[in-house]
Amino acid sequence: MYPTKDERIEMLEDARDTLDTAIDLIKQAVDGTGLDNLARAYIIPTLIMSARSDHAYLGSQTANIDELIDALETDDA
Repeated sequence: MYPTKDERIEMLEDARDTLDTAIDLIKQAVDGTGLDNLARAYIIPTLIMSARSDHAYLGSQTANIDELIDALETDDA
């Protein structure tokens, strides 16, 4: 049996929270190393743009978790 719409939305919200945790862990792991600029320039923005629509980056992902949640909320299925 497939999850309900509410369960799907909760799963996506959990995934977004997990991405936020991953971002924090990556920042901590590379802080003070020569890798911090690389992570802050490429990996972290990609994860942030994947997690939500509201971000400070000029780029965007083809789709992100916010858009998936919005689509589920407006879907009558």
